[in-house]
Amino acid sequence: MRKGFTLIEMLLVISVLLIISVPLSRLSKITVCDIPDAWRLIQANTIVLDILDRLQSDVSTAKSLPESFHKYTFDDKTLLVELPDEVICYRRRDDKLIRYKLNKSDTSAAEATATWLVPNAKIKWNIHRIKDEKDVLEVQHYIEHRIGGRLEKKLANSHLYFMAAYNGN
Repeated sequence: MRKGFTLIEMLLVISVLLIISVPLSRLSKITVCDIPDAWRLIQANTIVLDILDRLQSDVSTAKSLPESFHKYTFDDKTLLVELPDEVICYRRRDDKLIRYKLNKSDTSAAEATATWLVPNAKIKWNIHRIKDEKDVLEVQHYIEHRIGGRLEKKLANSHLYFMAAYNGN
């Protein structure tokens, strides 16, 4: 009896392993890369939907969407919503969106009521003021997602419009 393998047997085993390893490498890429990426995209989308739900709730009960309140001024990073007994301030900072409750009587008090970590989500707002009609809050949002080394924008053309209180009230 001989010990070991012949050269033909070794080449045959190597070629069979190569044929099997190609589909397995694709499966492992899906398991290691694509599934976690999809999970992060779903989480970012869920967070954005939670933000939009809270924002819609605040705007629907708002008295107005003021241009400024004490030291806060409406801009691309700050949104102010005046409710009947308080003012809500949404501020973007780095990868976070923070919702503050501002006290009308105490100008220094700003209590953070919610913080959302949104590293891949971009949210922009704009107020359309129409004379003698309701203010309209336009919210644009999208999620940046890297696929194969290139940056894609998911939900890039998403625009929401919320009606606020009458300008005169």
